[in-house]
Amino acid sequence: MDCQLYHFHYINENKNWTEAQQYCREKHTDLSTVTNMKDMKRLISISLRGINEAWIGLRDQTNAERSWHWSLPEVEFNESETNWEKDEPNNLQPGGQNCVIIWKDGSNFLKWGDLSCNEYHPFICYSENSSSQKYHLIYDSKNWTEAQSYCREKHTDLISGMKQLQDGEVNNGLNLMTANSRYIFIGLFSDTWRWSDGNSSSFRNWNLQFDYQIINSGQCAVTVFDDGGRWKNKNCDERKPFICYDGELTLIKENKTWLDALSYCRTRHHDLVTITNQDDQRWIQEKVQFASTPFVWTGLRYNCIQSFWFFVCPDVNWTEAQSYCREKHTDLISGKKQLQDGEVNKMLNLMTANSRYIFIGLFSDTWRWSDGNSSSFRNWNLKFDNQIINSGQCAVTVFDDGGRWKNKNCDERKPFICYDDNVILIKESKTWEDALTYCRDHHHDLVTITNMDDQRWIQERVKEASTGYVWIGLSYACTLDLWFWVSDEVVSYNNSAQNEPMDDCDMSGAMEKGGKHLWFKKNDTEKFNFICSKNTPGE
Repeated sequence: MDCQLYHFHYINENKNWTEAQQYCREKHTDLSTVTNMKDMKRLISISLRGINEAWIGLRDQTNAERSWHWSLPEVEFNESETNWEKDEPNNLQPGGQNCVIIWKDGSNFLKWGDLSCNEYHPFICYSENSSSQKYHLIYDSKNWTEAQSYCREKHTDLISGMKQLQDGEVNNGLNLMTANSRYIFIGLFSDTWRWSDGNSSSFRNWNLQFDYQIINSGQCAVTVFDDGGRWKNKNCDERKPFICYDGELTLIKENKTWLDALSYCRTRHHDLVTITNQDDQRWIQEKVQFASTPFVWTGLRYNCIQSFWFFVCPDVNWTEAQSYCREKHTDLISGKKQLQDGEVNKMLNLMTANSRYIFIGLFSDTWRWSDGNSSSFRNWNLKFDNQIINSGQCAVTVFDDGGRWKNKNCDERKPFICYDDNVILIKESKTWEDALTYCRDHHHDLVTITNMDDQRWIQERVKEASTGYVWIGLSYACTLDLWFWVSDEVVSYNNSAQNEPMDDCDMSGAMEKGGKHLWFKKNDTEKFNFICSKNTPGE
């Protein structure tokens, strides 16, 4: 079970690309769109043994104007934020110049130029999660696709966006360039490939032999499972299996008040949409960018009890600080473990009288999600004042403000977003085996948890259980001394309690109802509530 807002479906029928697109649009949403490496890993996990290639929703539009993209999908290309050399980009070489190099001119100014992706140059990688060194100048010359692959495997991606290029750490590295490494690849590229569903995602995962100049041999993309899921261009008339996706969001283009929208969603779907992280936010923006209104209701509503805002800062307010941290890093510092880190203590020792007070990521409010989810994710616009809510006690997402949220009067009439839940809590007490049978007979399976997002989503449902523990789809193979998910997913994410008793036969996994919702080893014969994953449309 994957608690994403969209789901991939492997269709083991051989069709050409156009037929596959038609099939997916009739029975699901569209041919698969892949927006990041997390999507790519999910795509690989659904492949069947003996099947090597499957169509995805990417096709080359040869008559379209080429579009510039950054390799890191989260970074949008802005033509006004470029530094092209005079007469660049010129696309002069036969077949096109689809990748970008940078260099410093005689005046030490950084310049950009386009050239063939098949040339070999040094390159710069970006490491999102590194606290010591964000950028790495790699002198080992590679073509652009090889450079991208190297950066994604060892770091995060090729350096992408003006904010990264203007970082002082990058400038210091470029000062080390020599005549032999004057030109350096960055993560900017252009192509005429487009996703079937109109998604503007810049994510590309071509195999290392892909040549941007030679696409006449194939203008439709397949994912190749025995090549780590990398993509190849193929003739669109070839007949292959394919991958569809279902978007579990439904945009209702009817103007309703917040309460009417809530009633509509709960009657016909599951609930008004809950947004728990930036990935959810981006997905929603993509799916509703063509709405006929700039505002769409979400499931967030203010609870009319006095709230308090505890933080004061003379430079930026808390919302601006949160936005800055999310754009340039991950988020404001959060949790006692982070605050007790030695690195934080060293920084606090550098504080002066002028910077005595410092914001952290702790806040309070009385806003609540309509489905009862306790997610603390907030994405208010920079003008939002948590002390002034009388003007509106229901939340909308504003698409021409990067998807940020505003509070609005709940009686205003706007479109809205519903969502369908793909897990269900069964408040019957059964043994693990009986729970597994029940889920497979009535729904899909006992639930699988593969990442922190799954965990957060499922633990919200577990809070409503009538037993202290809830069975999940985690089982122990005694003879192999191995824990596994009943869905055959690898146990890559682990939220098990520490100091549990030694593994024993007849043990399975259960999540605690309260506390930190850790996983515990329980005897199969004990009886608990359980969580099933549900069949998605088309399955």
